[in-house]
Amino acid sequence: MSIGGRVRGAAFAVAAIGGVVLATPAPADAHPLDVYLQASYVTVTSSGIDVELDLSPGTQVAGRVIDDLDTNGDRVFQEAEGLAFARRAVAVLGLSLDGTSLPVRIDDVVLPTYKATVAGYGTIKITTSSTATVTPGHHTVSYTNGSTVTKSVFQANAFLQDGLSASVGTQERNANQSRLTFPVTITGTQAPTSPRRPGGGPATTNAIAIGATAVALGGAALPLRRSIERRRARAG
Repeated sequence: MSIGGRVRGAAFAVAAIGGVVLATPAPADAHPLDVYLQASYVTVTSSGIDVELDLSPGTQVAGRVIDDLDTNGDRVFQEAEGLAFARRAVAVLGLSLDGTSLPVRIDDVVLPTYKATVAGYGTIKITTSSTATVTPGHHTVSYTNGSTVTKSVFQANAFLQDGLSASVGTQERNANQSRLTFPVTITGTQAPTSPRRPGGGPATTNAIAIGATAVALGGAALPLRRSIERRRARAG
């Protein structure tokens, strides 16, 4: 589990349509001060479905998140506190493939510093995965973030693992984007070709598409792809 010091590059939304490239800053990097942004990135992989949950409280709502995270009140986010927080956040997520519920396991938790969170710049990043048999053909993926935290603003988008022979159809969301459903067609069984780090998973790259662009385009099918790095949370 990674605490604090990991530096994450700025993500950008990019979509190539008719030769035109659209780019917008990722919403998690700049959000209103009075909301709790909960952004979900649902990625279909060769072995199942990964969900990255980025939780970014603005300054006016950071206090309640800090109280839930810094349970001993020492103004330092400890690894055990982060894992307990992540378990509570993941407990309200729902994920299914073709109507069959999938268990969601926590792979990694990256915590911001206490000071950054108080200032409204902190993002809690929870990486999860679910194992499923993703065979060639048509499938339906459904995802729900059931959080009831006041002032929450949701975003949810579908992605494909780099190198996976597949395509995503029109993404359907409810009014507040806490629920996402989308069709995915697997067109082959070839393994993804993402570069791998020695002894680890594929190297992580920035997402090439994000919610603002997908919503602006009316949920149109886009070549949404991400490279995935699996990081397993260390036992207690």
